[in-house]
Amino acid sequence: MAEKQNFLGKPHLCCGEDTNRPNLQRVYFIDGYAYASDAHCLIKQSLFYYTKVINYELLEGHSIHRNSFENILKFQIAQANDEGIECWDENGKRAFFPYNDENYKGDNVPGFEAILNHNPIVSLPEIGIDATLVDKVSKAFAGNNKGFKLQFCGIDKPMRCYCVGYEEQEAVIMPMVLEETIDFGSDAD
Repeated sequence: MAEKQNFLGKPHLCCGEDTNRPNLQRVYFIDGYAYASDAHCLIKQSLFYYTKVINYELLEGHSIHRNSFENILKFQIAQANDEGIECWDENGKRAFFPYNDENYKGDNVPGFEAILNHNPIVSLPEIGIDATLVDKVSKAFAGNNKGFKLQFCGIDKPMRCYCVGYEEQEAVIMPMVLEETIDFGSDAD
């Protein structure tokens, strides 16, 4: 069997399913990275490190629907071109998945980097974490997950997640609101 030439991570697992938010149903390829988010978690993976797709540099500036991405992973070989991703395997099975680029312009592309980078790390006495989001990110990361490194940025700010032993991929997870962390203001009036 030939070496698999396809994506190594599963960022589509972090995409949204809400039909009212179609821009969150896609994996975006921006500046050499794949990004995906459902508004509760966000993943960023380097295409240089985590893809063996032939001509992966042609992915730049495009997006693909999460369902198409999932189907692409079922093939042995994936090759990017100007219109989409062509796939095939050793049994002769072939498929073509066009880019999902309508509305891939300006304000319609989520501001992923703004979410990833701009909150200082803080010490917290407690924070709520939704275990389903941790599981989703764990499955989306490329490589054999040996654990996460988490950085906390505040009770209402995203937590940064890094996969131990694997560089050039990161994620953020929104904290879960705990009743005791909500400030309802003072009742002095």
